[in-house]
Amino acid sequence: MAAPVDNLHWQKLVNSKDLSDVEFTVGSDSTLICGHRTPLALASDVFYRMFLGALVPSAGQPISVPDIEPEIFLEMLKFIYYDGPNITADNLVRLYYAAEKYNLVRFKERCLQFVANHEEAMLQILNDNGEYNFQRIDDSCLKIMSDNPVHFFEAPNFLELSLEQMQKIVNQRTLRCNTEQLKAVLEKWENHRNGDRQGSAQTLMAIVDKWNQQSRYFQLRKLSFFGRMAENQNASAKISIVAQGKLNIYGVGLYVGKLKTQELQESDKLSITVELKHKESNIRYAAEAQLRKDVYVFDFMFKRYTLEADSMISLDIHTCATTSNVLFYEEGMQWTEDLRVLALSMKLQGHYYVPAIAYILYDN
Repeated sequence: MAAPVDNLHWQKLVNSKDLSDVEFTVGSDSTLICGHRTPLALASDVFYRMFLGALVPSAGQPISVPDIEPEIFLEMLKFIYYDGPNITADNLVRLYYAAEKYNLVRFKERCLQFVANHEEAMLQILNDNGEYNFQRIDDSCLKIMSDNPVHFFEAPNFLELSLEQMQKIVNQRTLRCNTEQLKAVLEKWENHRNGDRQGSAQTLMAIVDKWNQQSRYFQLRKLSFFGRMAENQNASAKISIVAQGKLNIYGVGLYVGKLKTQELQESDKLSITVELKHKESNIRYAAEAQLRKDVYVFDFMFKRYTLEADSMISLDIHTCATTSNVLFYEEGMQWTEDLRVLALSMKLQGHYYVPAIAYILYDN
């Protein structure tokens, strides 16, 4: 059991010759580090067997630990002695390796908790784990990635991920982004290294297509809209959402397609813009959806927006087709409500053509 963090006596014992009864030569340069058998054996069954069982070293000989750097070994001792390791994004995967080697279960959990509490460090940790491929670290990172992919797609170090790590990402069936966003960032990733990754995006897109055929899903709640649809010119509306409790907004589903059978060109697309206004931020997203003879739902996804209780976000939605009319709700619309979670109001922008919204994606 680790000693209390405020116990200065235990802190002073880390790498101290005082009462030391075991020594380690650590790292490639065989740095000598002093230890104490009793706390080490109580914390780790690996150390216990090493000191008292078949793994006992020769009397008076230091124990060689060539596969762990001295600074990592010392952080592990800080955890064992007084529960005070300094975990960072730079050392986390190496600390987890030490915890795995010596079967320090609580230390591994502490490392995983760091990942959960430091989302911005996720991409670095995921990439660093490529050398070790610890499944639980991958799972923790990919859970964060799946929840807010549009945010991480914009991070500069996303483009530095290896092909192996990119394969892990695209194999997630619950990525909260649409296929167009995912394929666009794969092309950007491929072109980042001046041809070094030629053909890699095609391999990754084949994985995306496979999951599309088997159905990807967002695992989100839907605030659904209903109404009679018609076709006409541009459509616009402003939606205001007030959170009754903590709430995350992820995207909007829009009906796209044609109600009447007619010839369509490949260039016939629906231009969609969504402007989000939350507190002091004002961010505009744009996308294009292919028009088809049938009507389908296009998931317009953006970065996760977290609303605290009683806070508000507004969505200005505008749709415009390139060569033909767009779908809109005729004679008003209705929507489902869960007043325990959110309240919604809508304002028209100059006319009564309301975009044919299928749902708003959220969770709480």
